[in-house]
Amino acid sequence: MKGGAQIIEGVTVDFTLRNSKKLLAFDNAPTSFPKSLVATDAANTSDSDVFLGGANLKWELLDGAFTQVLRTTHNRTKIDSSTGFGDSENLSEATKYGYLATYRFETPLFFSARHTVSGLVEKQFESFLPRSGFTDKRKRNREQIATVAEYRGEFADRVFVSANVRHDQNDSFEDFTTWHSGVSIPVPEIGLRPHASVGTSVALPGMFEQFGSVLGVFVGNPNLNPETSLGWDTGVEFTLPFGQSFLDVTYFKANLKDEIAGFGNTIRNLEGESTRNGTEVALRSQLTPWLYLGASYTRLNAKDPDGIKEIRRPKHSGKAEVITLFDEGRGNVSLSAAYNGEMTDRNFGTFPATVVTLDSYWLMTLAASYKIQSQVELFGRVENLLNTDYEEVSGFNTPQIAAYAGVRIHLEDPSTAHWEQYK
Repeated sequence: MKGGAQIIEGVTVDFTLRNSKKLLAFDNAPTSFPKSLVATDAANTSDSDVFLGGANLKWELLDGAFTQVLRTTHNRTKIDSSTGFGDSENLSEATKYGYLATYRFETPLFFSARHTVSGLVEKQFESFLPRSGFTDKRKRNREQIATVAEYRGEFADRVFVSANVRHDQNDSFEDFTTWHSGVSIPVPEIGLRPHASVGTSVALPGMFEQFGSVLGVFVGNPNLNPETSLGWDTGVEFTLPFGQSFLDVTYFKANLKDEIAGFGNTIRNLEGESTRNGTEVALRSQLTPWLYLGASYTRLNAKDPDGIKEIRRPKHSGKAEVITLFDEGRGNVSLSAAYNGEMTDRNFGTFPATVVTLDSYWLMTLAASYKIQSQVELFGRVENLLNTDYEEVSGFNTPQIAAYAGVRIHLEDPSTAHWEQYK
């Protein structure tokens, strides 16, 4: 549920409330005793209950040049699991408070530039409580304070730059400072737009990854360290003839330290530096006023610290989609095809675990929607249209052909849709 209102001129408030419940049945993983090369049927279940709530108070001053946003969110996730080894419960909660201030101004005499300066202060509280026979059933808490500064500039409609720096204070891990910068230089006269970016990032281990447990299936690793990375990319976007089609070619590279990766029924940090590099090619085109085409391809080279190809990361992957509009845009039909190339995986049904190769596959999806009124929409889709038999994880089955249909009712006032950017 979403809602919002304008309190006085320049001051608006909105909120979001969402509660979802899902019951999942899953198989036993391949085991070595007795030896099994595939997952086996079992009465395992996972019952999740997720609540997400949030609110934003936005205050605009100086004719919209200065914006302040106070925001808060709360997430509560409870997962009850049942396996042949017993019952497990994992309860996690996260509450976040933040203040965002943004100032926009222009310098007409200096390259006709437009500037945006933003600052953010955010505090997060997390808690986690595991309840199963293999844990100490002790509640864990941790806090984090993040301070972010960001600058965006547009110079003579020719050069677009961005830069930000973030400092995280953690009570359970060391403090980190990360940064990111990017530049884009469109040259419409020759149909080119060079672009590049570089930055660092940190990913903290989730509390479930550290302290969670599903009996006989997963046990957390409390000794996990944060994962850090340095990455960069550079590329060129080409405007194809007639100006309705764009082709982007980008090369990327990233080095990860202490990569967090699953291993058997637990998770661990990989010692050393993992590397990833590759090329992305993306095409988007408007063939006619009612027909659109999009396609992308990624060639990835991902290796662990030992120089061995990382599992479950295909060297070749891609997607193509055709969208057609009808009845003056009120309806659309799309057909998409996603390709996942060959990739390696570990088969824990052998001892020791062996490396196997999973076959490549195509997945096709057919979808359609139609607005019977401005805020009421009918939709339907068929996933795995060709009923492809494929594996994403060694030994585990994947969904067969499935169809979905329903009605979407948009209660939000279109005039407040821009509030979403401040969440």
